[in-house]
Amino acid sequence: MVFYHLNASGLGASSQCQLHQFLLTALGEAFQLEPVTRNVAELVRPNPPKRREEGELANFTPEEAALLLASVQADHRGEWFVFALSTGIRCGELFSLRWQDINWKSSTHSVSEMVVDDDGRVIIFGPRPPTTSALCISPRKPCSS
Repeated sequence: MVFYHLNASGLGASSQCQLHQFLLTALGEAFQLEPVTRNVAELVRPNPPKRREEGELANFTPEEAALLLASVQADHRGEWFVFALSTGIRCGELFSLRWQDINWKSSTHSVSEMVVDDDGRVIIFGPRPPTTSALCISPRKPCSS
């Protein structure tokens, strides 16, 4: 019933999952301390809508990508944008890259960690288990130093 109302109010899938996890944790601790007789959050599963969340960014069109690349060409950080756009790497993955993650001979890089900012606190997730390690082809244009 709760998730029906959350879907109707337009709350996104990620937010619903976070809310469910919060309720599971809070009621689990209450159950251990014995103010409640069971954790009712274990009885329900979120049923988020299978749609794109509003506010989620869409992919660049080829024209938008060309415009972005043209606009960052003169910037000293422009190669970061070229790399990110051509590989599809996420910001958190890009910020966690180390020199050892790049294979210059095969023009590939591996993503083993992810860096996120949690209200000013930097959190590093990883390393990923070997089965989920991502391998991405790097851009053909070599980066200038």
